[in-house]
Amino acid sequence: MNTPTRSAYTMPTADVAREQSLVDAVTVLTEAARTGSDFAEFLTHVVAGAAANLGGIEELLAGRPGSWEAHYVRELLTATVGHDEQYLHAYRTEPLTVRVHVDDVLTDLGYADLYYLDADIELNRREDAIYAAAPAGLTAEQEAALTQLEQLRDRLDEQRRADWTAYGEAFADNVRKVAAEALPGLGAPVEVVIEHDWRNDLGSGIDSLSLEFRLWERARDLTPLPGSGIPLGDYPPGDIAQAERDAGRTPLKRLDAQAGDAS
Repeated sequence: MNTPTRSAYTMPTADVAREQSLVDAVTVLTEAARTGSDFAEFLTHVVAGAAANLGGIEELLAGRPGSWEAHYVRELLTATVGHDEQYLHAYRTEPLTVRVHVDDVLTDLGYADLYYLDADIELNRREDAIYAAAPAGLTAEQEAALTQLEQLRDRLDEQRRADWTAYGEAFADNVRKVAAEALPGLGAPVEVVIEHDWRNDLGSGIDSLSLEFRLWERARDLTPLPGSGIPLGDYPPGDIAQAERDAGRTPLKRLDAQAGDAS
């Protein structure tokens, strides 16, 4: 007779991690209670710190927001950090990371069109004009003109990269400035991650409910745009790229002005 085999139950990985986290948390809390200090205060700070790291009270309770346990934890936290969470940031222990994706931001504002559309179209027009004037073959002078166009493209790309770098640095400085003003007593450092190339999102400028977004948005308004030195918040409503065209601050005109100054 065959003896039935019994397969061993394997706890899902997520459950194992949760059980281990529970054991670790109990161990830490038990050790804290044994020190004889104010355990209630300690526990309150722990829960407030976790909420601050996650971004808010509701983020902490998202697993079962309507449970009776969540109700009492919510009451504890609002009594500690305020009903509007105005003191929440003081309990944060993890760095507050704000991400700025420069190419995405300037593309979203329309400013990048001055490089990626206007300048490219104009340089292509100049190149086509040279070839159109040489149906029987390029002269030495026309060959030299094409070489100069390629050099101009390189200088234009160098200028764009310098613009993007300067904009990112200024944006980061303004994030730190806004954080210092808006979050006095922040319990953790502010880190700004700058990406200059296209990332297919704006960085922290996505979740409008997050603290990171509020810092990102205010810093964006304070940061001067390349070429103009004018903060975004001071521009009149409308097309930013067109405002720059009307002011004669297109990338190619800036290069021409630099060449004129050098000569």
